[in-house]
Formats: sequence, C-alpha cells, structure tokens
Amino acid sequence: MASINVLIEKIKDEQIGASSKRVLVLEGTDDVQTFGHFLRRRSPGWEQHWVLAYAKGKKRVLEVLQKEPTWLGVVDCDEWESAECARKIGQYPNLMCLPRYCIESYLVDPDELWALLPLVQQQKIAGGLPALRQLLMSDFHRWVNHGALWAVVNPMMEKLNALGFKGALLNIDVASDDARIQQKLQAWHDFFIPAPIFQDVQDKRAMISDLPLNQQLTQHIHGKQFFETVVVPVLNRALRQQNKKENWLKDLFKGLPAVPADLDPIWQKMGL
Repeated sequence: MASINVLIEKIKDEQIGASSKRVLVLEGTDDVQTFGHFLRRRSPGWEQHWVLAYAKGKKRVLEVLQKEPTWLGVVDCDEWESAECARKIGQYPNLMCLPRYCIESYLVDPDELWALLPLVQQQKIAGGLPALRQLLMSDFHRWVNHGALWAVVNPMMEKLNALGFKGALLNIDVASDDARIQQKLQAWHDFFIPAPIFQDVQDKRAMISDLPLNQQLTQHIHGKQFFETVVVPVLNRALRQQNKKENWLKDLFKGLPAVPADLDPIWQKMGL
C-alpha cells in the first residue's frame, strides 16, 4: 500500500494539478462514487472547487488530514461511538463523521428502500412493502447482536494500544526488567476480564433494541455487511435479477428523491 506522502502527491498531481481545488477525502471507492452522485444532484458545478479522493480506510483518512489541514475528510462512524467521533473531530478540525453507520446505511431501511425502487420494480414484489419488510427483517435480531459486539469489541484494540500493547514490551531497555514485564502483562490480562466485557455487549444489545427501528438500522447495525448479505440477495430474488452489489448501489442511489438532509452539515462545511 502506498505511503501517505505518495498518496497525497498522487492526488495533487492527478486530480488537482495547477488548480486551487480542495479535496474531500473519503474512505473507499464506493464512497467516492456515491458522494459524486450526491454532489452532482445538490450542487452542479461543485467540481470547479473540489475533488473527491479515497484513502483506503479510516486510519489513512486521518493521516492525510493531519498532513493537509486545508483538505476535508468524511469517515464512517462504524467503529466509533458518538463520543469517539467528537473526540476525533476535536483532534482533526477538518474531519467529519458520516451521520449514519456507513454509506450503505441509506439503503437498509425497508421503508426508505421501497421508496427508491421504481414503480415497475415495486409491482414485481409480491406482497409489496410488507413482504419486502418481512424478507429484510426476518433475521434482524442477529444483526442487532452483531452490532452490539462490533460496538464493544472494535474499540478494544485502541484501548489496548493505550495500555502499551505491544510496544511496551518490545523495547530493548525492558528486555531484562522482569518486574516491569510482569506488571505490563498483568495490565493486559486485567483488561481482558471476560465478565465485564460480556456485560458491556449485553448492555449495548439492550440499548440498541430499545431504539426506533430506523435508528437501529441506520446507526447501529453493520450497514455494509447487511446491504451485501441481506438487501442485495433479497432484491435479486424478489425481482428475479442477478445484480451485483456495486450496480444496486448505483441504481438505488439514483432513485433518491433528494439528497439526504442529514448530509447538509457536510455540504455547509464545504461551502456548497
């Protein structure tokens, strides 16, 4: 994978050139495609002032923003709770968090999804919206459980890193300090006590389950996985198609009656 400096120079050479355009850095190619669609609908002529680039992951977006403070970046909130998003934005003033779990989270709610389908496709689904809702939600409890695990387990690596894993014991100056080695190993061991971690998962599961369904779907379940493993197969079976995920993404976003209003803060920060 190219270094951050190489990536930045590539963006400057291939997308900015001699212009004074600014950059909106996103995580992946799907994000670039979708944000391009949103911007074309909302702000014709946006390309005179901005380019879209992807950094291949959240961590690399942050690294780019640190080196290029005049650029802006948007990341999914999939691995971060709202408090962590706020903390990161405090560290990176040019960072924004997507208001939903990920970009696919605009395509997972049955009612929102139904509104994106052309009438001819709606008419092909026997039973209409209730049938589509039943097909999509038949195994939803499993996705809530997965969302709770994701929310608890994912941040653990960052917390473990804060405890010095693994560099704290890989310094040559520590190699002969048995007391320090044992102390650090004990700290790591205490961090992984199963009972409180499992309780956190149960608490998170209960919290998610108490929320309105739309909020569960769009902010707490893994939208990317749900879209690919549930929404796409359901639509393909119901409509007797064999459309790939990438094509469904493009086609469904084309059906949006308007650019989602919860993205307005992003456009405002871009001055559009």
